[in-house]
Amino acid sequence: MRLIQYSLPHTNIDLDILLFLEDPLSRPALGRTIHQAISRAQARIDRLGDDWLSGSDDPFYVTNTVSGKCFLRIDSRRESGRSRVTYKTLVGVFLGLWNALYMERQAWAVSLRVMVAGVVAGHGAIADHELNGPGIV
Repeated sequence: MRLIQYSLPHTNIDLDILLFLEDPLSRPALGRTIHQAISRAQARIDRLGDDWLSGSDDPFYVTNTVSGKCFLRIDSRRESGRSRVTYKTLVGVFLGLWNALYMERQAWAVSLRVMVAGVVAGHGAIADHELNGPGIV
């Protein structure tokens, strides 16, 4: 295992990404999955504007089996029934994963913690199998 701490430039989003070096992923599948996640979250913003994650998108789950298996899941921490992650934050998380994993050729299963302004806002995971719980690889 190896920990990457990544701060998305010009934002208050920080990611703690724990790499599982014994669980490699297909790099094309990882890239396609992250790109699909960015596109889906951005399409939601374009259609309805930014807002807290809706119940139907929490967890935010993306599956790709086109160029290898890759599953991505982000769960927000809920407070008083409301998500602590917005769709714009989600896009930022996915851009951070693109930069820290895909661009740096770190194609491994991961567990991650999402922080916004120093407060834990959510957890997530990426793996080559279905993810059944928050941050579970």
